[in-house]
Amino acid sequence: MDLRSGVELIHKQLLDVLFKFGVRPINALGERFDARIHHAVATVDTDLVPDELVVGELQCGYKFKDRLLRPAMVTVARKLPPNSCQ
Repeated sequence: MDLRSGVELIHKQLLDVLFKFGVRPINALGERFDARIHHAVATVDTDLVPDELVVGELQCGYKFKDRLLRPAMVTVARKLPPNSCQ
């Protein structure tokens, strides 16, 4: 077993233990931005997706039961203003 697969196995086992105790990841990608559970670190001007939609996740967030442990660090879509050039 090489080093990488050993570290991946330990990571999976740690996540399994946390999951048993009630720690859950926050599903951010594709969701509407919610300031209570997301931390916006960047915005993207676009017409391709709705305004305030999470289009990128830089760091996963976690909850313990109903309590926020760490917000998800995300990139949020922002609608292009009318008559803007790109």
